[in-house]
Amino acid sequence: MDRNCNTIRNKIVELCEEDDYGSWELWWAITADHSNIPIDTLRQKFIVAVGRLVESRSIVAKVKGVDGKCLITSFFKERLQEEISNASQPNPDDYYWFGTPKG
Repeated sequence: MDRNCNTIRNKIVELCEEDDYGSWELWWAITADHSNIPIDTLRQKFIVAVGRLVESRSIVAKVKGVDGKCLITSFFKERLQEEISNASQPNPDDYYWFGTPKG
């Protein structure tokens, strides 16, 4: 894994340890920190990084429940890719949230 991937992974974990973050918020944070990487390449690295973090249980995918609390859910890379493509107009009630398994 290259240095950029490690930096992306570390930033995602750092943010998710603070609180639950919407997929679009994580994406915005990564794009702000990596403006030197072409957006398509960065998008791919971001999706791979999130997928690996979920697989390793470093973070978990969540959705908003009817009571507004985040509930752990299944993760699908295709869904995340669609959310990132529409990150300029996020839907917090339907998009992924990410956090730690304990949070």
